[in-house]
Amino acid sequence: MKIETRLDGALWCFDLWIWMAITGSSNKYEFPHWDINGGELESTIVFCPVCDIPGKCEDCVIKWDGDKYIHCTNSNSPYLKWSRAISDKEHSRLALKIAELALDAAIREGG
Repeated sequence: MKIETRLDGALWCFDLWIWMAITGSSNKYEFPHWDINGGELESTIVFCPVCDIPGKCEDCVIKWDGDKYIHCTNSNSPYLKWSRAISDKEHSRLALKIAELALDAAIREGG
């Protein structure tokens, strides 16, 4: 299944990051819902459900750091902090924050 709407992207992003928070995993590609793992979601280059939605990064459904114009790779973004985290506990804490941002995005999109 290919993600085509901002709402679906935000909801799948929430699922991904809740899974990351629970498992403490530092590898998004291990998410069991990706087709490469036998799941229903079409894999993406960066394994992010919202990155394949048409548009520019500035149009991202997730408001990183409370500002929709900050990219996920900005130094203030919890995503960049997650990608640099060392411990499972820190990965889980930051993944939970990202899940919260994805849930906020889903709510804004009418979910």
